[in-house]
Amino acid sequence: MDDYLALWSDLLTKPEATLSEQLVALTRDDVFAPLVGKQLLLAVHARELLGERISHALSAANLPTKTELAAINERLASLEDGVASVQAYVTRLEKRLSRADSVVAPMPKRPSAPSRTSRKKLTGGML
Repeated sequence: MDDYLALWSDLLTKPEATLSEQLVALTRDDVFAPLVGKQLLLAVHARELLGERISHALSAANLPTKTELAAINERLASLEDGVASVQAYVTRLEKRLSRADSVVAPMPKRPSAPSRTSRKKLTGGML
């Protein structure tokens, strides 16, 4: 069993070591680094151009771009945070009011004044 594990270990580590040695030798080459640098700069420039083209196409179709969607997402997150803080404040106020209602006795109702028709009956129609 150990022989099989050692065999598999050798099969996996030897190619990895060989590849690593080849990549180290390649990166030490004086031609390789400038070529990779140029390729990376070209790739960055191509990505910027593609982003501009896509942005213009989306604007022409009256659709938001990725940056506009990100800005909208930030604004929505800010609004959600604001709503959450208002909800928390209202909840605290409701708790305070419910505690205050249980401590304070309710005010007695003021007797209502008699209606005008009942006053006329009481005064004999003099009003």
